[in-house]
Amino acid sequence: MKHKLLATISLLCSACGIFATENYMTVELKNGDLYSFLLADKPVVSYNDASLVINSNDKTSYAISDVKNYHFTKSDVTFLETVNSSLKVVNVDNETVEVQNAKPMLQVTLTSTSGVQILSSCAGSDGRVVVKLPESKGVYLLSVGDQSFKVIRK
Repeated sequence: MKHKLLATISLLCSACGIFATENYMTVELKNGDLYSFLLADKPVVSYNDASLVINSNDKTSYAISDVKNYHFTKSDVTFLETVNSSLKVVNVDNETVEVQNAKPMLQVTLTSTSGVQILSSCAGSDGRVVVKLPESKGVYLLSVGDQSFKVIRK
């Protein structure tokens, strides 16, 4: 079973790499999280200890039981979350996250997993806030009003 799954994923990646108009392979987890991998970087997909592993990296290892599906997209959708069909939290790059469509003057805070508040800001009149992530890699909590999001700095 493992080898069939691995062979199928590898074959699809290879075929899509040759004929693709799509630029990213996106893994969708059952909890709704999306992670995209640039096809030009030739991501290596493998199966190890009941996990889907991309690029032989612990940070890109997902339990098979948590993977809803994977597909190919034209854009990077990593960290893209939509709440109430208007508020968006978008990963701009590995250093910056942008909140869009928030209510003007809505409180936005970034907190470490140990509970230390790193920054606090308010949405501008256009409903946007740009949040610069700390230098250190890790998991952070981004609170936008009464909504909270997990942000990972790689």
